[in-house]
Amino acid sequence: MKKKYLFIEFILFFFILIIPPLFVTSATPFGTESSSFSWLPLFEQLLISILLTVQYVKLIGNKSTCCKRHPFFTLSKGTLTFGMIAIVYAAMETLSVFMPPVLKGILSKSVEKPVSSFGWIHFAIGIFVSAFYEESLYRQFMPEVTILLAQEIPCKTETHKKWIEQSIETAWVLIFAFSHRYIGIAAVLNAMFCGIILRRCFKATGSVLAGTLAHFAYNSLMVLFYFSG
Repeated sequence: MKKKYLFIEFILFFFILIIPPLFVTSATPFGTESSSFSWLPLFEQLLISILLTVQYVKLIGNKSTCCKRHPFFTLSKGTLTFGMIAIVYAAMETLSVFMPPVLKGILSKSVEKPVSSFGWIHFAIGIFVSAFYEESLYRQFMPEVTILLAQEIPCKTETHKKWIEQSIETAWVLIFAFSHRYIGIAAVLNAMFCGIILRRCFKATGSVLAGTLAHFAYNSLMVLFYFSG
């Protein structure tokens, strides 16, 4: 795919998929629905995630030796990532105890607990698809394509090149973090630190598999905490 067509696709995804979450003001911890995940949005997210992943593998991923990592490495990296983002959550919860006015979360909607086995399966599928979607979008396609397109910028030194790449990395972590601002400052900070960890997981493994599994496990844990609270 020529870079000009990739750039057009990038711009479309940016305005259609990236910008709207930054302006969300009312949602549940797991989405904008008040009861459960709707099937149509989940199907759309799944298709987008698959499209982004296939494009990444074809355009960039097949050039990376990280994609050839042993499955055990991917599994261990995913487990380590889950542990690290769980620690971040614990740290933020601890801070919120001492700084409640600043770090207290604000939710304008509540989510209803599933009442049947099918409801729980539906909810679990929703959590997994949402995790896959965010990993493929915020950790894989958008930052990697941004870095690829930025290669057109003339760089006089290797330091200048690294500075541009680091700026891109920082920008996408912040974009992901502020897409959680509707929950409160604590959620923004939590998403920022978790975003850094999940991005490093992606860079280490070369795929969204480990990050998706860690993200899914983390969100599932949040669901248990939410419904038992």
